[in-house]
Amino acid sequence: MWRGIGILLLMIALSRLGLCSPPFVECGGNMLYNLAESKIERLRSTLDGDDIDAKFVGSSHGWIVVLNRSNHGLLLWNPITQVRINLPSLLTLPDPQINCCGIVSKLILSCSPDQDVDQCRAMMIFGPLDRLAFCQPGRSTHWTPIGHFYWYKNLYWEADDDDEDHARRYADCVYSTTQKLFFCYVMWRLECWDLGDLECPRICWSEIVCYTPGVASEQETMALSFTTASYPNVMIQKFLVVAEEMNQLFLLDRHVCLRMGPDGTYRPLIYFGKYRGWDDHFPHQTFAFDAFKIDYISAKLIKTSMEGSLDGLAMFIGKNHSFAISTPTIHGLEKDCIYFTDTNRHQPPVGSTYGGHDIGIYHYATRTFSDCFYPRNTNKIKKIVPAPIWFTPNESTH
Repeated sequence: MWRGIGILLLMIALSRLGLCSPPFVECGGNMLYNLAESKIERLRSTLDGDDIDAKFVGSSHGWIVVLNRSNHGLLLWNPITQVRINLPSLLTLPDPQINCCGIVSKLILSCSPDQDVDQCRAMMIFGPLDRLAFCQPGRSTHWTPIGHFYWYKNLYWEADDDDEDHARRYADCVYSTTQKLFFCYVMWRLECWDLGDLECPRICWSEIVCYTPGVASEQETMALSFTTASYPNVMIQKFLVVAEEMNQLFLLDRHVCLRMGPDGTYRPLIYFGKYRGWDDHFPHQTFAFDAFKIDYISAKLIKTSMEGSLDGLAMFIGKNHSFAISTPTIHGLEKDCIYFTDTNRHQPPVGSTYGGHDIGIYHYATRTFSDCFYPRNTNKIKKIVPAPIWFTPNESTH
């Protein structure tokens, strides 16, 4: 098992960005990997004994989101300045017996609360059904759920009566500082939210995102079953990315093989019997990405497939607030690449030798992968505890 390195840190001019894991409580610090300079740094941690059961559930605008699983508390923690800001507890959510089971899929900020506390908003995807809620960090005493909880007849499609209580699961959310709006992806649909008025959160528009298959990713999916007769078990994860300099929204499809063999092909699930149980020796692994531009013009959503290029961008996705860098080579990064970490949405079996390991760099032009600190070779994969997460210190911390 690999020990988590703390924060993967990447130097960008005066700002730093990188990959991070939760704190090493026993040594009182965090290890940070500087991606641009390929070196490890150490930061002192002020998280105390009350936070020993802490879990990192997000990263945004220079803050790490910490969930205390023992008391359902949430806080923002700046590992550079060691400042802490308490967020409303998960116990303030509706149906706490359901939603307070330690599930926070994502939590992002509109800005750093120490820069503009009046305009700062936190948006969270929470609970076993991946619902949506928001608050004002440092001011709110409770979380406010927003969005429709279920699909309804005639609202999104002509549903049968049996489909009316089908839960809506939010997959990702992102904030545009240029447009001052949140964008959320929820089951084939893109929503745009204005949370400027705390008393009246407003959905600006909601449009269906038509399915667009990626030719290359479909070929790569079929290649997974080259040595087997069964179709591979694949999960597609959705990520939204905003390139602020271009004022452009992107949608990424991340294709994850749920059981990857050492030869790069899918391994079917095998049941060995009552005493040995299921074969769980093969880890999940990302094997392809598809990228699309998303534009909303004249009240119409336009989705454009990107072939062979990401317009020179470097994109960073995972449990962090997704972002893009327009001039990556200046900062020691590679252009047209997706830097990704494990989201842990596919939880490995208890006692498995893997988990938190799905990390790497995807070269979009050549559709190839390279390592990012940890090896991608399935023969070398080990469980990474805690799982890394991208972290971007804000300028006020320097």
